[in-house]
Amino acid sequence: MGWQDKARSLTFGQKRKVPHCGPDPSAYISNRPIGLSLHCFRCGANEFVPHGRLSASDVLAMRPRDAEEASADYPDVTPLDASGVPTHAHLWVLRAGITPESASEKYGFGWSDRSSRVIVPIINDGQPTGLWTGRAIDGRKPKYLASKSASAAYWYWIKNNGPVCVVEDVLSAIRVHEAGYNSLAVLGTTVGPTQATLLADYPVIGWFDGDKAGRNGFVKLRKALAPYGVNPKRIQTERDPKQYSRHEIIKYIED
Repeated sequence: MGWQDKARSLTFGQKRKVPHCGPDPSAYISNRPIGLSLHCFRCGANEFVPHGRLSASDVLAMRPRDAEEASADYPDVTPLDASGVPTHAHLWVLRAGITPESASEKYGFGWSDRSSRVIVPIINDGQPTGLWTGRAIDGRKPKYLASKSASAAYWYWIKNNGPVCVVEDVLSAIRVHEAGYNSLAVLGTTVGPTQATLLADYPVIGWFDGDKAGRNGFVKLRKALAPYGVNPKRIQTERDPKQYSRHEIIKYIED
């Protein structure tokens, strides 16, 4: 598929970062009402193709793909470690210390050609729930796309009576789980009543970003757990848990 076909699949006003003169994404393509454009930051290429006169069917074909995907059943996916999956999808999990093979085989990650997103199944104690979230890895917004029924869902793996480490994203939850600890990803920074009820039986650790959103996330966690008499421990670091080694994760949790 050429860049023009990829750009044409975007919603009006949307842009996406794609490979152009090398294996890694270096160019932005966009679909504007006046036409399709490409600009490569590596080689300096600039291309523009006007739409011309669009028919009603053309406009309908360019309606929001994210909305279609979110309202559909579980997307058709290719295992993340399969040939043909974009390199930047591999890099997304590799940068978190997870191989594409492990992401696919252990946790069910896959690549959706339709939405150009990594599809991450939401699992509870290792069991798929049928819900999913899709991660854009080309810089476009929204970064995450959730299935229609997954707005209040959360990923967790609790295997013992030890503490549960609450984190923001699934990759961080996987890294904490693989370090030998219980983990729960709230898929954001909000802990609701359902999560609080689950967490109430365990010692709880909140490990959020050190930014304002992360600080607010910990405050919300503490407030949600207060009715149960649970006072969570706080870990505050400059980076997400997924960006630390196994040894460092253990050290932060045990300190």
